[in-house]
Amino acid sequence: MESQIPRKPRILCLHGFRTSAEILKRQVLRWPAAVLDKLDLIFLDAPYPAQGKSGVERFFDPPYYEWFQATEDFTEYTNFEECLAFIEDNMMKSGPFDGFLGFSQVGTFICCIAWNAERRISPYQGSKNQVSDNNIRSQVWRAKVRTS
Repeated sequence: MESQIPRKPRILCLHGFRTSAEILKRQVLRWPAAVLDKLDLIFLDAPYPAQGKSGVERFFDPPYYEWFQATEDFTEYTNFEECLAFIEDNMMKSGPFDGFLGFSQVGTFICCIAWNAERRISPYQGSKNQVSDNNIRSQVWRAKVRTS
C-alpha cells in the first residue's frame, strides 16, 4: 500500500496597512526552514494602492497597498465591504485554506470572515449553495463591534 504524503496546511497570508504581499513574504521567509517547510503559504495583495506614505518606506520599496481607508478618528470606513468580498472571493478561487496569517489592518477581516463563517453567511463555506449578502455582512460587522 502506497503511503500518501500529508498535505501541508494552506495558509492565506495578508499583509498590513500600506505594505504588500511581497513585503510580508520577504519577512516571513526569514522564519526557520523547519517551520516554512511545513506550510503552504499563499500571499495576497490588497486591492487598493496606498493613499499616503507607508511606514516601511525606509526598509522596503513600493508598491504599497491598503485594504480599506478610515477617517482620522476611525469612525468611518471606506471600501471595507468591498475588501471583505475581495478576500472571500480570493479564498473561493485559491482555497481551501486551513488558516490565516495576518498583520495589522487585516486582523479585522480575519475576525469578520471567521464570524461570518461561524454563522454560515460567508460564501467561503465549501458549498455552492451558500449565499453572501453585503448587507448581512455589514450587519454582522456592526454587531461584532458593539459586542467587543
